[in-house]
Amino acid sequence: MTENEFKALGKGLSSLIPNKLDFINNQSSLTVNIPIDKIIANNSQPRKSFNNEEIIELSNSIKLYGILQPILVKKNSEDNYQIIAGERRWRAAKIVNLKFIPAIIKNTIDKQNVEISLIENIQRENLNPLEEANIYKILLDEKGYTQENLAIKIGKSRSYIANLVRLLNLPEKFQKLIYENKLSASHARLLLNHKNPDDLIKIIQKYNLNVRETEKILKNRKNFKITKKVKDAELINLERKIQKALNLNTKINISDKQNSIVIKFNNMDEFDYLVTLLCQNKLTI
Repeated sequence: MTENEFKALGKGLSSLIPNKLDFINNQSSLTVNIPIDKIIANNSQPRKSFNNEEIIELSNSIKLYGILQPILVKKNSEDNYQIIAGERRWRAAKIVNLKFIPAIIKNTIDKQNVEISLIENIQRENLNPLEEANIYKILLDEKGYTQENLAIKIGKSRSYIANLVRLLNLPEKFQKLIYENKLSASHARLLLNHKNPDDLIKIIQKYNLNVRETEKILKNRKNFKITKKVKDAELINLERKIQKALNLNTKINISDKQNSIVIKFNNMDEFDYLVTLLCQNKLTI
């Protein structure tokens, strides 16, 4: 990672976490080759899932050019080392069966471990909202930060941090959808505020509603249950067929209480025309 790349994170994040290059240089560290089977992942790693395609792509690069930037580790015991930063490189190196991996050994306190790992993940790849939320929760619960000073330090709003951390209160089944990128953080926040989140998620998924459309439904009917408020494609298609056959404005209404077909006519001539079609059974859809 170049110093310019690090600066791209912004002054706010830099003030929270020391410059990674300065941190390494100040420790007078040397790069050593460590057996790859002596290295273990960090349980405090903010990223809980990895993109397999990107790991494979990185492994192909390592196969051609080797590991250009050492990973950062700490001595975990007499026999192994724990990753502070560089888990993606470590995973990719295992794919191509490297026996050794270049590493810089650090004796750092746990707070620095978490923060350095956060830097690398934010810089290399956007964190999943829940992964980001977990890191903020660690900093808030275990590292002595408040939402206010953490917001100032990382250049985010306090409400951004608060809303993200609230996602951790969702039931596990909804968190799983976020991890799988099947539910956005914005949609998930709407679930938090609703009495019937199971009903709401079914509506969102069935009709592929964006956030604004979902908010509109909630505003109009706070405690709705699943209804035909949004017509499915098959119903709309049938409505269009009837309208084309009659050449008259037609609406199909489906509800829990009653169903109806409404055919509008503008004058008595259109009414007579409709009656003739229906009575003579000449209507073809």
